[in-house]
Amino acid sequence: TVGNNRPNGWACNDAGTYPASGEATLGPRVMQFTGGGDFKFGFYVRQSDASKPGFIEYGSTNGYELPLVFGNYCLTFNCVAWAGSPYLKAEVITPNGNVLASTIVQCTKSVNKNTAASTANSAFGYLSFYNITKGNYKLRFTPCADANGSSGSWLEAVVGDVNFRYMG
Repeated sequence: TVGNNRPNGWACNDAGTYPASGEATLGPRVMQFTGGGDFKFGFYVRQSDASKPGFIEYGSTNGYELPLVFGNYCLTFNCVAWAGSPYLKAEVITPNGNVLASTIVQCTKSVNKNTAASTANSAFGYLSFYNITKGNYKLRFTPCADANGSSGSWLEAVVGDVNFRYMG
């Protein structure tokens, strides 16, 4: 099933540990929302401890690389808060670990820990960038406490409708 799953290709860091892909009823996982709205499936990600990382990323798992070439790229996504109103940082990370591009979006819509809620009026994230170095990159989403990307405890967000495109 898609719901309650950690999909192949997506790595997650949950309070400093990397849970394996597969069935997951707790922690970072894909959730299915039945209330309609902007997306039906979303990846729940959390930062439960300000001193330990909490993120999801694509491109760091063998067999699921994100090879980029020279040119323009565009990343779009929607996000809601699982609870409260955290921010969500989206980053494109170079093969040597530097951040090539990033954006931070506030999750103003909260589903209040309810998968039967609607994801309508979710926050929309947009990131456009130009890449000049070929290689395998990472796409990372991290919940954060403010628009500056500060860490915090129990920051929970759901990311859906992720679209990453080469624009030429």
